[in-house]
Amino acid sequence: MASTAQSEWLAENMPDRENIEIQINEGAGHFSYMDLPPPHIVDAMPNKTEFLNEHARVICEFLSS
Repeated sequence: MASTAQSEWLAENMPDRENIEIQINEGAGHFSYMDLPPPHIVDAMPNKTEFLNEHARVICEFLSS
């Protein structure tokens, strides 16, 4: 999980760029990918359960392709 700029930089600098796939989740922060963030963290993700379910679906789809 990286920022948009970091993800794009990584994809551009990989030796086999034709086989790189990145997904940008706008508005997602580091803790958005955690079921339970630390108690002092407020996550700005509006519908976290839906976001995590969709993220899990995309990962499963990628791994089974």
